[in-house]
Parts: sequence; C-alpha cells; structure tokens
Amino acid sequence: MKESVQVVEGWARLWSDPKATRTEFEVLFASKCRYEDVPFGEILQGPEETYDFHRRARHSFPDFTITLDSVIVDDEGAACATWSMSGTQTGDLPGLPATGRSVSMSGVSVLRIANDKITHCTDYYDAATMIRQLTDG
Repeated sequence: MKESVQVVEGWARLWSDPKATRTEFEVLFASKCRYEDVPFGEILQGPEETYDFHRRARHSFPDFTITLDSVIVDDEGAACATWSMSGTQTGDLPGLPATGRSVSMSGVSVLRIANDKITHCTDYYDAATMIRQLTDG
C-alpha cells in the first residue's frame, strides 16, 4: 500500500510540474491506461494522450499546482485522492479566452494502480466553479 501512496504522490508532482516530460508520463502511467477528465468530457488512452492533455492544461494554466489533501489506498490497487488546485489562466480554454484570473478549487481523483503504474484515473471537480472564478458569472 505504501507504494500506491507514492504513485499517487508522484501523480500530483507530475501534474504540478511545468517541465514534465513525455517520458515521465510513460514511467508513471501504464501503456494502456485510461484517463478521464469528467467535467470536460475528456477520455484519454495511454501515457502519450495523457501527456498531451497535461500540455494543453499547462498552456491554459502555466502555473497550476495540485496539492494532495488526502490519499486513501487499499491493498488491491484502488486509490482515492482529494486535492486542491490553483492557477492563473493566461492561455485560452475551449470557448473561454484567457482571462488572467486565478482559480482555486478542490477535486477528487479515483485511481487504479498495478505494478506501480496508474492503469486508470478519473478526475472529478466542479467546472462551473472554475468558470465562475474565471468570468464575471
């Protein structure tokens, strides 16, 4: 179980790293991993698509960081992480030009881990709150 916690901690560090490389994603994510961003309807297959999603997120929020609030793991490879994210939107999002405003929100990620690699990750967070923080809404 300690190894699963370390994998989740590595996930948070990787997403928070503006210089993360494709190779680092290949080390952390299984070759056939599935990554889901529920609020924006993104379903990614494999570490390459996950890395590309990270790059797009970094384009919109180059300074974003993820801080783990809690991590729960079991001995069969299931993990759940609650986290806080903050960043400033200096790049466009689909349908929302860069605002220069900051966002701070919480979320939950549910992960499956096998052989010290993430095989599945699903992110849940309130996109409406994020949009309200970025606009006058």
